Amino acid sequence: MDALLDQAPCGFVSFTDDGTVRAVNQTLLDRLDRVRSDVEGTHIESLLAPGAQLFYHTHLFPLLKMQGRVEEVYLSLRTAGGDELSCLLNARRTERDGTPVNDLVLLPFEERNQYEDEILQAKQAAEQANRAKDKFLSTVSHELRTPISTIKSLSQYLTMGVRGPVTDDQADYLRRIEDAADYLDTLIGDILDFARLDAGAVDVTPESLSVQKALARAESLVEVRFEEADLTYEPAVCPPDLYVRADPNRLQQILLNLLANAIKFTPAGGTVSAEVEANADTVHIHVHDTGVGIPEPEQAHIFDPFVQGQDEPRSRSSDGVGLGLAISRDLAAAMDGSLTLDSTAGDGSTFTVTLPATSPPPGA
Repeated sequence: MDALLDQAPCGFVSFTDDGTVRAVNQTLLDRLDRVRSDVEGTHIESLLAPGAQLFYHTHLFPLLKMQGRVEEVYLSLRTAGGDELSCLLNARRTERDGTPVNDLVLLPFEERNQYEDEILQAKQAAEQANRAKDKFLSTVSHELRTPISTIKSLSQYLTMGVRGPVTDDQADYLRRIEDAADYLDTLIGDILDFARLDAGAVDVTPESLSVQKALARAESLVEVRFEEADLTYEPAVCPPDLYVRADPNRLQQILLNLLANAIKFTPAGGTVSAEVEANADTVHIHVHDTGVGIPEPEQAHIFDPFVQGQDEPRSRSSDGVGLGLAISRDLAAAMDGSLTLDSTAGDGSTFTVTLPATSPPPGA
């Protein structure tokens, strides 16, 4: 046998149609703890485990005769000590010296079993960790939102004068307490939403939805924030008969995230605008701001969870944990859409949510 084949990293054995082993390489002999003189000249079955002997007669040899090759099947060999060695087999039927021979290349995969066991253990550990995470998040939702609700309610009662009149300064502090409670509640909601999205458990119920109404609803909820931030808002010109297939609450969540993000990163005196483009299949809703833009190195990670702009001076505040854009992108994808960014440093940013266009519902 050729020395290169004899020391090849995989096993090799060749046998004739009557099952007689004509050649076997040293690599396979070493793995089976056998010697060449005890193998060559014997029947191929002497190398096979009991189950593989049946497979040889019913599948392997018949397929070789009919098709001339067999690819990627599993076969168990038998070592000199009687142990089984699982192998991945590729076989080809050829002719040498006028005699048909069947060449088998065998790759033992003892380590594969070990890797599969390790993968299974890792999968089970991940599932257990995920269950623990879900339980933890459920506890966080309950244990934190309950006192937050209490703080907000008591603050409102005090503002109403339930415990006596309050001064203007006290009313201002109470308003800040309520704002802080609302902010904490929003953060908890973002974290829970992201966890559900990550687990594929988010509820999305698409329907035929008016783009004009969706935008108007979102704009009304952030109108005061534009005034507080000294920003000009230019609403989109949107035809009333333009509809997308989307979940109303999820689209609202995306639009509010984009508008709030634009407010956050646009300096006072700037402008935030919305624009709608449509074709036969899709509708594009653009939210543009005149902020300083997003540097190119940051753009590749802007939709990653827990990422905010690293260039702190461009933000009016560092509120949030960096989940809004990640959540919005995943929600858009869950509705068969997308969320993309176009930004140039020094020239603002444009976020575009794209959704499937659809016809108005009956009676609209």
